[in-house]
Amino acid sequence: MAIKGGDLIHVGNRILIDRAQTIGPGEVTINREKIYEVGNYFSLQSIPDNPDMTFTCDSFDVSAEFEAMLLNQTFNTANGIQTAQIGTGTTGGDFTLTYGGQTTAAIPFNASPGQVQTALEALSNLAPGDVTVTGNAGGTYTITFSEAYLNGTPATTVTADATGLTPAGRTITTVAYEGVSMLDGTPLKPAGALPIDVASSFKPGFQATPATRYNVVGSVAIPNLQLESLTYQFGVTDNAQQNATLRGDTIFYNPNSTFIEFFAGTNTAGQTITPAFPAVIYRGDTTSLSTVNGAAQNSTRFALSVSLASGKRLLPGADYQESVTGAGPGYALTITLTNPVPTTDEVRVIYASTQAAQYPQRVHAPVSPVRPAAIRGRDVEIYIGGQAITNRWTSVQSVSVEWRVTLEKDEELGNAQAVSQSFDVPEVSGSVELKPRDYQELYTKICQVAGVTLGEVAGPITTVPLPLLVVLHSPDDGRVLKTIEVPDARFTLPGYSGQAGSGQKLNVTFNYESDTGDLTIWKGAKP
Repeated sequence: MAIKGGDLIHVGNRILIDRAQTIGPGEVTINREKIYEVGNYFSLQSIPDNPDMTFTCDSFDVSAEFEAMLLNQTFNTANGIQTAQIGTGTTGGDFTLTYGGQTTAAIPFNASPGQVQTALEALSNLAPGDVTVTGNAGGTYTITFSEAYLNGTPATTVTADATGLTPAGRTITTVAYEGVSMLDGTPLKPAGALPIDVASSFKPGFQATPATRYNVVGSVAIPNLQLESLTYQFGVTDNAQQNATLRGDTIFYNPNSTFIEFFAGTNTAGQTITPAFPAVIYRGDTTSLSTVNGAAQNSTRFALSVSLASGKRLLPGADYQESVTGAGPGYALTITLTNPVPTTDEVRVIYASTQAAQYPQRVHAPVSPVRPAAIRGRDVEIYIGGQAITNRWTSVQSVSVEWRVTLEKDEELGNAQAVSQSFDVPEVSGSVELKPRDYQELYTKICQVAGVTLGEVAGPITTVPLPLLVVLHSPDDGRVLKTIEVPDARFTLPGYSGQAGSGQKLNVTFNYESDTGDLTIWKGAKP
């Protein structure tokens, strides 16, 4: 028995991170200073600094979903919405709803939306928080599936059985509404990345019973991660790959599930927030203070992190206060905000809970409706100098694009965690590896990056900035999934090394850097 990759689920903010090949937090680094004193042969104690850690994700995802998550933008519609309308003239009886092969208990014809929601949540393939029901008792019920737990629109529709309604012959009409995705041509810039929270959840393993193998048995909360680097790599015979490194300052191992919830700001001081599930206590901060069943309790916290979607990290006590009720281990948590949060912003709360989350396989199925499993080099085009077909480079063997910043922590007295992490100007660099068909092709490309007219001598000093575009196509229908643009790539003229032996062909590498450090990821094709 051992924990395997298939047992892990990672949710960043509202998005379930899929197509990941390796993912997770690295080692936590804590510098410790030993304290000595005169007259003592031994050290007294080691005092730790604030922790530092990295989180990495290597993925075959070729959509723009990951970049949208980093910018706190909605890639797919946040919720899948369906309606169930009871036919007019119904005077009694009951009905049932079926979702994913599971059927509810009988629901009264005039049930409240809350009763319908409870019936759906009782299904083995739905958990509390997965679905919200609103509408009119005995009329039209609107069933909304939450992306925070299921990552997008439902994989199947809700159906209804009206045979129990009276008088006989009554019907229920169900309608599923398609989710609306981010429009193609939407620009996403890594320089605008905001801190994200990640919930890393552990399932019991496929050997568990079908009813429990998708339940979360433990989890790790990793709040306030800031993007440090983003790298894209493409090769002729390789799967397209992206690697992201994020940096944070804390990690929490939880006995049950971790939840990330968003609450809209009301622009009023004293706004109260109530997370959906019972919260578990954390006793690790000496400056924290919570009110537990009406009594103040030092060094306790229940929300592992509270922040604004716009990027600000809130400080316990100064920016918000916690109060809880209950006997534990799960407590009903209320958070009271000190300052108004604009209606255009959201409050993000990550916390551990006694509530068991569930991730059915349908939320990360091998065949995804929004992206291929992976793409190879044959689906990747490289343009240098513009989007015209004449600017498409041939004989390319591999391409890399790397965006990187140096993060600096902002810290303050009385706070065990960094207030924020900031950077100056990003650096963008990479390479294009070429296997030229002949010298003329090599010379033509060298003249292009050097800004030299064909027929003249090209040297290393007179290079010019050129737009570089990497266009990723779907292997299924050829549509453009994502375009990576460096608007001002300045290339270095390549060296080369011939090799003796049969079949040894010349490869040359054009390294480049962006003059401004600018990088744009376009969902779909660049307009």
